[in-house]
Amino acid sequence: MRPNNALQPGGGRIVWIDQLKGIAFFFVILGHLSLQETAKSWVFSFHMPLFFFATGCTYNVEKILQTPFKDYFVKLSKRMLVPYVWMQLLSMLPRYVETSLIRHKETPAKTFLLGILVGDGQMVKMPSTPLYYILVLFTALLVLYLLVRLSQGDLKKLCLFCAALLPFSLLSPKVHVPWRLNVVPAAAVMILLGILLMNAYRKHSAALDTMEPVRRWAAVFALFSLGGLLWFFNGRFGLFGNSYGKDFMCAMASAVCTCTALALVVMRLPAVRLLTFVGKNTLLYMGFHKPVLLLFEAIFPAWKDKQWFVCAAAVACYFLLIPVVLVFEKYAPFVLGKDSLRNDEIASIEEVLCVVGATFVPYLYFLNHFHNAVLRSSFLLAILAVLLYAGAVFAIWFVCKRVLRFPFLPKKEKAA
Repeated sequence: MRPNNALQPGGGRIVWIDQLKGIAFFFVILGHLSLQETAKSWVFSFHMPLFFFATGCTYNVEKILQTPFKDYFVKLSKRMLVPYVWMQLLSMLPRYVETSLIRHKETPAKTFLLGILVGDGQMVKMPSTPLYYILVLFTALLVLYLLVRLSQGDLKKLCLFCAALLPFSLLSPKVHVPWRLNVVPAAAVMILLGILLMNAYRKHSAALDTMEPVRRWAAVFALFSLGGLLWFFNGRFGLFGNSYGKDFMCAMASAVCTCTALALVVMRLPAVRLLTFVGKNTLLYMGFHKPVLLLFEAIFPAWKDKQWFVCAAAVACYFLLIPVVLVFEKYAPFVLGKDSLRNDEIASIEEVLCVVGATFVPYLYFLNHFHNAVLRSSFLLAILAVLLYAGAVFAIWFVCKRVLRFPFLPKKEKAA
C-alpha cells in the first residue's frame, strides 16, 4: 500500500500532515482533562508544539515574498480572527449551561466578553481558553512575515532574527499579557523549526520512502526514546503559561524528536478519513472542545478524576464534534472565515441568525447576573435592554462589514 507522505503538486494539502494533526488533537483533548500528572506532562511536551511545527511545514517563504502586507493581513485576519471571535461567542452557550445551570456559579457576561478581547484566560476568564492559540499563531505569523521580508527569504538570516527575539519569551516566564504576546517569539521559533524540518524532508523524501522497515522503526524508537529522555530531565512544557521547563532548547529538542517520530509513523499509515477530517478542521476542534469537556465534567463530577472516564470523554468529544463541524461547513461557513457559496438570500439569513445568536447568548448572562434587579422586575425594561444590546451588535457588524470593509462577515458569493 502506498504511504500517504507524497508531496502534493500545486500546493495541495499533504495527507500525512493532516493525519498527524488529527492524532495530535486527540492528545490535546486528553491534556485538557484530568489525566494522570506524569502522562499529562508528557503529552504537553509535544502536543501544542506539533501544531506550530505543522504550520511551518506548510509555510511558503517564496509566496510570502510576493504578497503585499495589506493582502496578507486581511487574508490572515479573515482566516483566524474571524473564527476566533465567532467561536468565542458561540462557546458562551455551553459555558452558560455549565456555569449557571449545572454548577450554579455566577460569571457575568462582561467577564467573558472582556476575556475575548484580552485573549488570556489566566488574566480574564474566556468562553474557550484554548483559543488563545489562534491569537498567538496569528501574531507569530505576522512577525514571521516581517522577518521573512527583512531577511529576503534567507533562512540563515531568518534564524538569527528569530533568535534575537527569543529572549522576550524566555525572560518573561509566567508573566501574563494580553494575547499572550510574550509567547509569540517562542511560537515563531517553533514555526521556523517546522520550516527547517520540511526543507529537510523535501531533500530526503526519496530516501525516506525507500527506507527499510527495520531502520525506520529503529529510528522511530530512537527518536521517541530521546524525546522522552529530554522531557524527563527538562520537565513540563507549558506554552499557555510561557513555561519551558529547565531549558528552552531542551524542551524544543524533546518536542522535535517526538514530533518527528510521530511523523515517521504517520507517513506509512494508509489514509484514514477520520484523522484527515479532524486534521483539516483543527480550528473548530480547538474552539469547541474545551466547553464540551467542561460540560462532561460538570455533568459527571464524581467520575472527573477517574482515568477510564478521561479516555471515554476524550473519545466522545472527538466524535461528537464531527457533526458540529459538518453543520458549520455547510450552513455557516462565515464562522470559519470562508465565503458562503449559497445564494444571497440564504446567506443573508444565515448572517442575521448568527448575529442574533451572538447577541442573545451574552444577554442570558446579562439578564441572569445583572446586579440591579430592575430588569428582572420590569418586562418592558428587559425588552428595551435586549433591543439596545441587539442594536449595538448590529451596529458593530454594519460598521465592520460595510464601512471599514473588514471581513468580520465574509462577502457572499453565488454558487457557480
